[in-house]
Amino acid sequence: MSPQTPPPGTFITQQEFNTYSAAWSEAISSGHNLPEIFQRTGQARLTYVKFSLQTIVWLLSTVGARSVKAQFLLKPDADLKQSHFTLALYATDALNGRISAYYLADNQTSSDQPPFNDQIPHDLVKAWLQNWTAAKQVTPAMFASSYGPMEGYSFDIADFMDPLFAARTYDNKEMHIGFGLHEHYPASGTELKQTFGLVIRIYKTTQTAARVQDDPSDEPFFDLSHPFPPGG
Repeated sequence: MSPQTPPPGTFITQQEFNTYSAAWSEAISSGHNLPEIFQRTGQARLTYVKFSLQTIVWLLSTVGARSVKAQFLLKPDADLKQSHFTLALYATDALNGRISAYYLADNQTSSDQPPFNDQIPHDLVKAWLQNWTAAKQVTPAMFASSYGPMEGYSFDIADFMDPLFAARTYDNKEMHIGFGLHEHYPASGTELKQTFGLVIRIYKTTQTAARVQDDPSDEPFFDLSHPFPPGG
């Protein structure tokens, strides 16, 4: 079997990564145009990004990989008139050094997402996702940690392996990384805090959903990550 050729837009360069991650850091620090970053003009708020399972297979096949980083990025649109939030995944080794390419997410809007009332049997995850869609406004406080503004999330390699085992077959499926808000009370104070989080799940591809027989509600969710601050 000949190797598959990655489609255009699968990767970004180191320079692009540096530029997009710096733009995110500036946006979250200033709070400038933060709501527009997650909601393009005339569209619904961004609720998830996706990766083909082949992309995830390439990522997890990186020799020596111990963790997967999900880096927050601010990427300009094609017309350069607006920028949008997205993610890049990459693998790191036991010393936290990058050892893979930067894999860029495919952005989607909530209008493209399967109705989660039918596909989410887990009330806790459902609450996180509903908190995000119900939030009146996206604020810098949602991305604040005790170490500074969040730059992304770090996952153990098993957190990405486990969904692939649960998927059984890779045909007509893709990995979604959904956006949620965790509501909790921090160590200091009694004010309820909302913190942005990521949820991993395997979904049917929308183009072939009618031909896939397994029930997507059987696929588990995974959210075992921890945020990383600047330099994480």
